[in-house]
Amino acid sequence: MFVYEPSEIPELADHGVTLPPNMQGLTEEQIVELKLKDEWEDKCVPSGGPVFKKDDIGRRNGHGETIILDCRLSNSIRKLS
Repeated sequence: MFVYEPSEIPELADHGVTLPPNMQGLTEEQIVELKLKDEWEDKCVPSGGPVFKKDDIGRRNGHGETIILDCRLSNSIRKLS
């Protein structure tokens, strides 16, 4: 089980879960060329379906939350602060 720091929650909402360490920072072409697969991509799908938003630094899979879940996560962060 992963535990996210409160500062990571906005990134989680926007860009989804982190990629495996061996895939972070690689381009799509490099991932295909190296035949790498994110084993968790199909298992960690946001409820309500994902909204794709590419992570420019290549750290996350790009499958972010819908606007409703994004608002819930933001409200939870505010309550924790």
